[in-house]
Amino acid sequence: MSIRLYGLLAWLCLAFSNPLAAHAADSIPLERGDRVPASIWNYIHQQQVGAKKSKPSPGKWTILQLMQTTCGSCVNAMPRLQQLQQAHADSLQVYIVSPQSQNLMQEFAARQQAKGIYLPMLAGDRWLQKLFPHKIISHVVWIDPAGKVRAITSTDSFYETAWQQAANGNIDTWVVKRDLFNFDRAEPLLKPNPAQEEAMGTIPVWHTAMSGYLPGVAPAFGSFKDSSTGTIRSYFINYMPSVMYKMLMGTFLFFPEKCILWELPNRAQLERPTSETQKDGWSIQYACCFEAVFPISIPKEQRLHMMVKMLNQYLGIGVRMELRDTVVLRLEKLDTSLPIKTNVLAKACDQQQYYTGPNIRLLAGFFNYSDSSLPMVVSGLPPKQALDWCLPRAAKGKLNALNRALAVYNLCLRPARDSVKYMVFGTPAKAVW
Repeated sequence: MSIRLYGLLAWLCLAFSNPLAAHAADSIPLERGDRVPASIWNYIHQQQVGAKKSKPSPGKWTILQLMQTTCGSCVNAMPRLQQLQQAHADSLQVYIVSPQSQNLMQEFAARQQAKGIYLPMLAGDRWLQKLFPHKIISHVVWIDPAGKVRAITSTDSFYETAWQQAANGNIDTWVVKRDLFNFDRAEPLLKPNPAQEEAMGTIPVWHTAMSGYLPGVAPAFGSFKDSSTGTIRSYFINYMPSVMYKMLMGTFLFFPEKCILWELPNRAQLERPTSETQKDGWSIQYACCFEAVFPISIPKEQRLHMMVKMLNQYLGIGVRMELRDTVVLRLEKLDTSLPIKTNVLAKACDQQQYYTGPNIRLLAGFFNYSDSSLPMVVSGLPPKQALDWCLPRAAKGKLNALNRALAVYNLCLRPARDSVKYMVFGTPAKAVW
């Protein structure tokens, strides 16, 4: 047997044991308009986890979601992706693609199947990662029936309206997702040019700066302390303006959505509408970057206050916290002469039919955070008092039905007036916080 034959056998063994080696010649990164290698379909079939593998059909639209199991938004988008695939099974096929191990992806697939998600999944992928290089996940590739890359997006495109645009040939207007690989969040947004540096020496001890969307950079926020200059730099990269305000003013978490008031006509420019299907396009137009550098000696609350003030000036609006007298529902005893009945339940409630909780605080929280149809609920009852409450899901939003359920515990919701703290997106004239 010749040396040449030995070499051929060795190469074949390497190719079959390492799929990436077999496709080394076809690993040039692809962009919109490029045709995928013909061998991609066999590769997708081979790399799937599980005994039952879905054989791809080159004549269909193909969506590849390049992701990892640690990406929450990727996993949360999978039900929408499956609905899209099931609704258009004759013309669309979907594959989850991960560089993670076979064992890990098999376990992940089993967990998803328990939730009713049966999308085919690829494990140990290296080749597609090279064909479609990225830094931010999810990275979604749309391939048309002719085998051409027609779009590269995030998971925000998994909606019926987006699919109709693709099927009707309007996909080429979509914004292409591009990742910036060398972005350093530690670098300040404000960088003086050489002439400025010579004139003023260095950037002032404290400053704020704002810019538009930075393409290819994942949304991020944080702070850096510089002991050499005695300053602290806080930053937001590619954030919705409304989210920046909520994080600075302490209303991003555990603040009722019903207590956020919009008195501006341009809400859709400050907060991405839930109905927006092309979220990447919205972000490019309206998301922004903001940084503030202050002396470390300035207290945190004062720094936050100043950042809100500067944001208001940059955006020309007046976001503030404000107490307003309004109609509320007061959670109180139905009969003040009797105690609250804490041990009413004889058995556990069915979670499919009832909302449940262990104390008064979570009961009041349920009304404010889970039921937007009711006015704000206030309570003067001890928040930590134990109470195994159970409310029918069918009663949500119906005051009379809720009061019938609460009467079992000697509780009720009564209309009253009270001062409630609101976060107001208003005009510059009242920019007070």
